[in-house]
Amino acid sequence: MKKCNYVNGLVVSTASLLKNSINQWGRTAPAALLLLTLAFSVSAQTLLPVLTNASVSGKVLTVNGTSLNGIGGSGVQSVTLGSQTVSGASVTATASTITATFPQPFSPGSYQLVVSYHNILGDIDSANMTVAVGAVGPAGAQGPAGANGAQGSAGPAGATGAQGSAGAAGPAGPAGAAGAVGAMGPAGATGAQGPAGAIGPAGAIGPAGATGPAGPAGAAGAVGAVGPAGATGAQGSAGPTGAEGPAGPSGPAGPAGPTGPVALAFGACFRGECVVAVNTNSSNTSQAHVVPGAAFSVSFDAVVANTGPDLTQYYVGLSNESVTNTPPGTPYSCTFYYATRSFNGSQTITLTAPSQAGIYYIAIDMTQANSCPSGNGLPNGNPTPAQYIGAIAVY
Repeated sequence: MKKCNYVNGLVVSTASLLKNSINQWGRTAPAALLLLTLAFSVSAQTLLPVLTNASVSGKVLTVNGTSLNGIGGSGVQSVTLGSQTVSGASVTATASTITATFPQPFSPGSYQLVVSYHNILGDIDSANMTVAVGAVGPAGAQGPAGANGAQGSAGPAGATGAQGSAGAAGPAGPAGAAGAVGAMGPAGATGAQGPAGAIGPAGAIGPAGATGPAGPAGAAGAVGAVGPAGATGAQGSAGPTGAEGPAGPSGPAGPAGPTGPVALAFGACFRGECVVAVNTNSSNTSQAHVVPGAAFSVSFDAVVANTGPDLTQYYVGLSNESVTNTPPGTPYSCTFYYATRSFNGSQTITLTAPSQAGIYYIAIDMTQANSCPSGNGLPNGNPTPAQYIGAIAVY
């Protein structure tokens, strides 16, 4: 698939204009160069769609920016946020706003947004940005700098460094002491024969003498001169690494986290009813995770002492406090207890989780009337934390 090239926010590819102009002006190389320059100039006036910011409410995504209805008003092909993609009737676009409705709501987190368009060649181009879903609390004030930590112990000696390059030759050292007398050298060569002496008077012929012994060895030769000083030796290995310096000061404290849920007791007592051993959604604890819109069970042991003159109704339902984001009209379960009857045993009820993510508290309530009131929501309004018997986390 072909892609348009974007330069400084302008699209610079207009194939249809170039093709029609070449048919009119001819197919020579100079004409093609002239028309290509004209195409770049005309296309530079068409703005590329620019995404400025985006927000998510439930299933609905709203995107703000410029030229959002496509290059030349060609329209939006599709919108993808995270793993969900919509198109057609689920997407409306103007020059400054895109509204897209997705099948499922988004949990808090960071998602990649991709908006796809038809370009003027009929190909698909896209613009994208990162979208954060869920509120972010303000950053806390910077904490004071921590005190300097104690100096750490000396670290182990570092590994031996690589051998350095040979240093320059040093100056010639002083003459060394005379060396020991060397071993006797080999016999010198026989010297040249001296000149013949004058002829003496002829003597009387004597008898022939015996052959004489060999002459003594010649004198030892002179000691040779001292040789030049040798080259400087290689540099020694590096010494051990010095001790580690003191630790730097502690960094500033991070921002404060969001407020956690109210701490829950083992059970609760309210107007003659005591509830203990709460088991939420078969988790064996009073707190459990439930997906949005799903049914979940609440099992508990209850003791009821009915003392009123009228019929008594006890309720188990989700708290409608604003801090838990519980929507108005949350369902509850109502059980009758007659004036002449008490109760001591186990019960299991079924409730439905809200579709909006959040933390919801399970509370007990009580009225005295002839029947359960109609409608949704706990009858006495917002319960206190003393009425909480459990909680669910919806996501």
